[in-house]
Amino acid sequence: MDGADDQRLADALDGLTHALWTHESPESSLAWLTRAAVTAVPGAVAAGVTLRDQKGALESFAVTADFVMEVDAVQYRFGEGPCVASLRHGPVHLVNDMAADPRWPTFAPAAVALGVGGMLSAHMFDWDGMAGSLNFYADRRDAFATGSEYAGRMYASQLAMAFALSRRTTRLRDALTSRTEIGAALGILMERHQLDKEHAFDLLRKRSQSRNVKLREVARQVIRLR
Repeated sequence: MDGADDQRLADALDGLTHALWTHESPESSLAWLTRAAVTAVPGAVAAGVTLRDQKGALESFAVTADFVMEVDAVQYRFGEGPCVASLRHGPVHLVNDMAADPRWPTFAPAAVALGVGGMLSAHMFDWDGMAGSLNFYADRRDAFATGSEYAGRMYASQLAMAFALSRRTTRLRDALTSRTEIGAALGILMERHQLDKEHAFDLLRKRSQSRNVKLREVARQVIRLR
């Protein structure tokens, strides 16, 4: 990587902190970070994230160009391609000439027809039955430079940490909100029915079970109907 590439990567990585502080949800953080990632990898014109859920289903998120969805859909349909390989085997799969690459005989011609000259897919994470891959797309062959693979891998690793922290922060925020709402609902029930805290919670729990609704939702209903 030359000095300009190093600076682009440094600028993109600096944006991770910005994203974590200014975006409330993992999804919005991921979208911002993916847009920034395009500038970090020499030769890339678009990027996107593939997530595999606990049932094995693949889905694209935070794509920076419409054609990425089409390219990804072909990979998912045929079960082959750089992002699929990255999810299964990691860590990085680089294609610098899609038309000449023999590894994915079904996917490659379809990708070329969609205007893809090359791809770089970097494994992000694999935890709790989920996995992620950060994918970069070039519109011509030999677009990726010597430092592209390094930059892609580094950014994928940093993005994975940022995404994990964002998810944890969101869960903590939700948990604190739930506690606040449940506490407010308990206060209302205690006052309304002349109950102590233990019996008010038991009433709230029974409503949750009988309606098959989460305790937090029942608490919200109590607050709304106050």
